[in-house]
Parts: sequence; C-alpha cells; structure tokens
Amino acid sequence: MPKIIIQASHSDGTPGSVTLAERAVPTDLQNDHYMLQLIDRLAWALTDAEQLESQHHRAAAERPVDDDGGGGGIAGSPRRLIEVAVASPA
Repeated sequence: MPKIIIQASHSDGTPGSVTLAERAVPTDLQNDHYMLQLIDRLAWALTDAEQLESQHHRAAAERPVDDDGGGGGIAGSPRRLIEVAVASPA
C-alpha cells in the first residue's frame, strides 16, 4: 500500500525525524472529509518538520569547531572557536 512520509532533512546529511507516515490508497482521496483531514495532517507534519530542521540547524551552528577543521558547525558557516579559562584556587 502506498505511504505518505514527511521527514525533516538536515543539511549535514543526518537523517531527520519522521513527522508523518501514513498509508493511503487512491480511493481515500474520493472522500472529501478524508481529504480535508489529510491536508490538515500534512500541514501539521510540514510545520513540525520545518521546526525540527531549524532547531537542528541552530544546534549545529552553536557547536564548537575543532582546530583540525573537523567537528561541529555547518558547511559554509563561519568557524567559531570558544575559549574557556579555568581559574584554580590560589
């Protein structure tokens, strides 16, 4: 049976969360009530996926980047280095 899937996608290639996975058949589309409910579910799933993508993008941008060029960050985004000073008691 055919399936409708809405899945967030991340720019770094990691798989995103599925926000809708629903089986559907063409005969379902002949029912106006089903169609209206499906459109509602699609809209909610798309909104949720977009929010997940935005959260992932922000989290990736806030991760520090290793000195060797690896690690966090997003391809094409400026590198950021966060320095932390630790004071020991005298």
